[in-house]
Amino acid sequence: MDNHELAKKIGVTEDKLARIMRGQEPMSIEFAYKCATALGVSVEQLLTIPDGSTLTELRNQYGLKVADLSSLTGIDNNVIEKIELGELPLTPDIMGKVDNALSLLDK
Repeated sequence: MDNHELAKKIGVTEDKLARIMRGQEPMSIEFAYKCATALGVSVEQLLTIPDGSTLTELRNQYGLKVADLSSLTGIDNNVIEKIELGELPLTPDIMGKVDNALSLLDK
C-alpha cells in the first residue's frame, strides 16, 4: 500500500501523513491505531524502529546486492552500507524508499 492509499484509508491528507512519518507532527494513539489496522499489523509493530539488520534482511530476502538496492532506491551505496553496519540510522524516509522499490519487485 502506498502513502496515497494509506492516507485515504485512515482519513488524512498525504501531507499530514508525511509530516507525521517524518516526525514533524506528533502521532496520536488514534492515528497509530488507524495506521496499524489499515496495514494489518499491531501498533507495537508499527512503532518498532527498524535497524540496519532489518535492511540487510530485506535486501537478502530479495537476493539484492548493495549496488542493486542503491540503483533501485537512489540511495548511495555508502549510505546503505553504513546503515547495515549500524553507523547511520535507518530513517523513515530511507525505509520508505526501500519499501517503494521492493514493492515494485513484488509486482
